[in-house]
Amino acid sequence: MKLRSGSPLQPHHWRRISWLLIAWSLLLMGYNSIQNPLFESPDEVEHLGYILHLRQTGSLPIQELDEPPSQSHQPPLYYFLGSLLTRRIAPSFSEPERNPFWTSYYRDRVHQDNKNQFLPSSENSFPYEGTALLLHLLRIYSIGLAAATLLVGRAIGQTLWPNRPELTALLLATAGLNPMFVYISSSLNNDNLVNLLGALMLLLCLRAFKGGFSWPDTLLIALCWGGALLSKLTGLFLIAVWGSTLFLVTLQRKDWRFFLNRFLAIIAIFLATTGWWFLRNLSVYGEPLALDRTIAVWGARPDELRTAAIFFQEALYSWTNYWGRLGYGQLVLPSWLYAFYALITIVGLSGMIHLLWNQRRSIQGWPRSLQLRQQHFLVLTAAVLIYGAALAYYSYQNATGSNARYTFPVLFAGTALLVLGWQQWLRRFHFALPLTVLLLASATYAIGYLTPWSFARPALVTLAEAQAQVNPSKRATWDAGIELLGTAFVPIYHNDERGLEVEATFCWQTQQPLANNYVFFAHLLDSSFNPLGQRDSHPGQGNYPTSLWQPYQPFCDQLTLPVIDNMVNEPLVANIEIGFYDPATKERLVASFEGLKLDLLLVDRIRLAPPQRPPQPGPEELLEADFAQGVRLEGYSWSATTIQPGEPVAITLWWESSGPLDGDYQVFVHLLDNAGNLIAQGDGPPQGGNYPTMLWIADETILDTHNLTVPVEAMPLSEETTLLVGFYRLQDGARLPRQPEAELADAVAIPGPLLQLQPAGE
Repeated sequence: MKLRSGSPLQPHHWRRISWLLIAWSLLLMGYNSIQNPLFESPDEVEHLGYILHLRQTGSLPIQELDEPPSQSHQPPLYYFLGSLLTRRIAPSFSEPERNPFWTSYYRDRVHQDNKNQFLPSSENSFPYEGTALLLHLLRIYSIGLAAATLLVGRAIGQTLWPNRPELTALLLATAGLNPMFVYISSSLNNDNLVNLLGALMLLLCLRAFKGGFSWPDTLLIALCWGGALLSKLTGLFLIAVWGSTLFLVTLQRKDWRFFLNRFLAIIAIFLATTGWWFLRNLSVYGEPLALDRTIAVWGARPDELRTAAIFFQEALYSWTNYWGRLGYGQLVLPSWLYAFYALITIVGLSGMIHLLWNQRRSIQGWPRSLQLRQQHFLVLTAAVLIYGAALAYYSYQNATGSNARYTFPVLFAGTALLVLGWQQWLRRFHFALPLTVLLLASATYAIGYLTPWSFARPALVTLAEAQAQVNPSKRATWDAGIELLGTAFVPIYHNDERGLEVEATFCWQTQQPLANNYVFFAHLLDSSFNPLGQRDSHPGQGNYPTSLWQPYQPFCDQLTLPVIDNMVNEPLVANIEIGFYDPATKERLVASFEGLKLDLLLVDRIRLAPPQRPPQPGPEELLEADFAQGVRLEGYSWSATTIQPGEPVAITLWWESSGPLDGDYQVFVHLLDNAGNLIAQGDGPPQGGNYPTMLWIADETILDTHNLTVPVEAMPLSEETTLLVGFYRLQDGARLPRQPEAELADAVAIPGPLLQLQPAGE
């Protein structure tokens, strides 16, 4: 497997770059540990609970079946070391307040809307105290483990490619700047110790080829394996690394007694270090690994979720989790970044296949013909395959088991295979430097920008800046001191599962400190006040609860209001009502608005419309009757041309608009006999109030139906009727005028239905 250099830089340059990559990775970890809110990394509440239990009781916790899921089933080594390192810090834990609206808006999209599982608190402010201090110190402990992992990773690269420092740098750029690795390494998580020991196991085994798997190698490998298992159950599968190494060395030596001696020695040392853990689990859970108890508590996958389609989705989830599904999986990366990682993965995998094909002849006489690089390749492959199979099995058993970060104990093995694959295709190009830069930039974007942006509070603004963003006419003050400075609403249609939404902006300030975290709500209602959509959320899209607000520090908050599917098939009005309530009591706060006390404040009306309307039928009768403000009656259709008194009849009017009118006009429809007597009328707002004239837009046709009934007791003087149609304002009765050349000043006269004065048959 001869490799060619693909770098314009000198070896000493690449050695410096390797150190810079390690430093940059650690810098990102430190930044994330500070910026990432308390407990937003996976299961940090439970991991901290384990450490506090050790410190307070001196005993290992037990995962009971009737208790909430915890990390009590985990091996203790990571937590024991963490408790020792923080023994001088007073044990402290204040239960974080959970965000009830966590992931309430499209979990798998890039946005800032309720990505936080816990509400931010003032406790996470420097200088840290109590729980915050303890958690940040434990995150530093994890970063220290990650630093050691990166150093071991550098040694792995030097072992694999002693004369190719650019490949070692590329190994560090890919593994050490994997966004998921950086993120989990700056979290309180036992992954970090097993990741270190997994990397150390790989290094020991790669070097054991040169040492012939000596007894010192055997001792270190056994202790490393035992420590890995006592860190996390995934450490058990490191048997793939040392087992394949021992097997290949034995084949070279052709001495199966050697294999048996080393194998039994490793097992004996392993059991000497971990046997107590197996016995303890047998005593407590009735099984040595506590796996059944873990699955029972965390949730076994039901049979209906064991389909090919489901597992394909789980495989995609695992792949994205490998590169970066941060938080609890809700902090996703942009699709273009996943596409980049997909591209380099495909290139690497295809290059590995190409490499195997080219080497097929040289391995026909194995094992004696295997070169050292080929032995390395087989160990790397065995490690990745075994961990991949274990992940697939756990995902099959557990509905939450598709986290590919569980394979990170062999992260450097999988990454080394990718580097080999890239080298096969790109060795004629100077690919190492640009690819390293792209990997560094991707991790910096994901960890340095995207993650803190997801949890960012709204920016504070001046009062003038706030009012410039919104309509300040609707101002109100709630009795807790919350003041609304204005609102703005923009309907948006997306050509995906989101469909029609309203992007809402609310500008706020408080007149006094707030002790409670009040919940904000916004309702979209049609003209009959039927729901079109609603959202409940803590302000700042969950990132700025009211207890953090400071008096007279205005800010503007954005919130997306999804519209219920299939509720808007025609243009209509949506009334927007807002308010606050106490989540503990569900009682609404009372707002003062224009001298009124309200617990539900109507702040605006907006036009909602589907992106495309179905084809509209044309009118039976055409005409062109123009009114002021650009309104035209283009035609009409009667539901019947002959009616009897007491029998309803409907007329549909075809209006064409050139824009919104200056007020909410009513449509009058007056049915007259030949003497001009009013015998029926069907006045009302267009479309029964669903589409007010103030919301009409240019070049739009509005179908507007009105019902009329001639009373049975009416005494019309003729069978022929005439209908007068026009507009008027309800508040003052003023009519919308016609154009000057019109026959009538403020109405259109159209032929009405024929009225049968005598019942049929008489």
